[in-house]
Amino acid sequence: MQHKLNILIVDDHPVVLEGMTNILHQLSCVNSICKSEDAVSAMRVLKEHNVQIVITDINLPEINGIELCRRIKQEYPQVKVIGMSTFHDPMYVGEMLQAGGNGFITKNSTIQEIETAILAVGRGEVIV
Repeated sequence: MQHKLNILIVDDHPVVLEGMTNILHQLSCVNSICKSEDAVSAMRVLKEHNVQIVITDINLPEINGIELCRRIKQEYPQVKVIGMSTFHDPMYVGEMLQAGGNGFITKNSTIQEIETAILAVGRGEVIV
């Protein structure tokens, strides 16, 4: 049996947070789910919880998801980060990977695609 993962979702839209939470609850690879609406609260969650993977929106208020990824990698280098956006913009993907990100998904990804991304990143792979 595979190791179950603790995941943090970061998005400033409540409907996206709830939708992603509902999707992640369906996956057998997920142990627990934390949620944050901005980068500052996400960093606080990382300090308080044993999170292995962060799925963050690129377009967050004040501190965007790419900068959040940089900060996570500086303070918690073992935590994997998957960027998420409405569009599969090559610029966002490149910036996320340069910031130390481990993957990128779009908000219209299927449950199967999200699970594949989480499992791959959990194994140490980079997935776009």
